[in-house]
Amino acid sequence: PQGDNFVVSFGGDETKNGTPHEVVLADILIEPMREYLRLWRPVLAKRQGRWTRSIGEAVWVSANGSPMTQEGLAGRIELRTRKALGKAISPHRFRDAAATTMVMADPARIRAAAPLLGHRSLATTEKHYIQARGLQAQRSYLEILKGARRGKNKQIACVVDARKTNERTSND
Repeated sequence: PQGDNFVVSFGGDETKNGTPHEVVLADILIEPMREYLRLWRPVLAKRQGRWTRSIGEAVWVSANGSPMTQEGLAGRIELRTRKALGKAISPHRFRDAAATTMVMADPARIRAAAPLLGHRSLATTEKHYIQARGLQAQRSYLEILKGARRGKNKQIACVVDARKTNERTSND
């Protein structure tokens, strides 16, 4: 905790690019985090399993009373999302969703996506994470087609009509 907020910190040894990274926990998650730390972490920390080791300052504690590993945490997230949504979603996909959602909501804030993800370069963010351009292009294309069907774009409407004519002719 840092005042009324929680800051999630990763040392350089915990990031792919070797740069330390910090993010503030979203307001909506502060109360659930306080409850976990006050009620559930102590319960889990007292558990003794076959592989129990000291939790130290680890936030996430496994069912056997040990610090949760990166793989263990990812597995829990995938299990919970599969149960809730019918599809397992990895922590990495949440990064993709965060960057894409930010850019789709406000394309002018594209530069903010790189620091959000801990990238040194905007090019890395654009190349690997932002799906917004593809989604926006698809939506634009569908709007053009809808307009053509309503006769708003004469050139495309002619192509669509020609295809319909060809389909009818080949089916007769």
